Amino acid sequence: MLKLLFIISLSLGVLASDTSKLTPTNVKDFLSGLALGLGNGSTSTCSQGLSTMINNSYKVISDFTAKTQNLQQDITTLNDLQLVVNSISSVSKCDFSTLDNQLNKIFSKQGIEILTQNYINNGAVLYTDYNTMMTCTENYSTCGQAVGNAFKLLIGWSLN
Repeated sequence: MLKLLFIISLSLGVLASDTSKLTPTNVKDFLSGLALGLGNGSTSTCSQGLSTMINNSYKVISDFTAKTQNLQQDITTLNDLQLVVNSISSVSKCDFSTLDNQLNKIFSKQGIEILTQNYINNGAVLYTDYNTMMTCTENYSTCGQAVGNAFKLLIGWSLN
């Protein structure tokens, strides 16, 4: 699990490259895009569910940080919280055990061979993703998708 946290923190380092434009909305967009990038396109229910849960969680966070609370805002907060609860069921079906297995392979002696082979097989797409990452401040969601896609292609694992 520490390996996963290490890799995620590296990908989030892309965000920190220009902290002057780093806002909660940009972080939300990046994380939502990252979840989509880790999936297999629009058919990946797990990555779609994770992206939805991230978006709904940020709604709840922004609801709680609102300065002027009134009854309507409380109702909105409860509705947003219900959306988060509803999205948990789709995310709970995600299979992260295969990610752990693949990361163990990557961090083993054969890891460099796996990474090299995956890089050779996906070089053109990885180059496109790299160019997208270099312009993160233009669109954080697209940047997150590029980071997720590059991670997925390099390690040979995707979010179902």
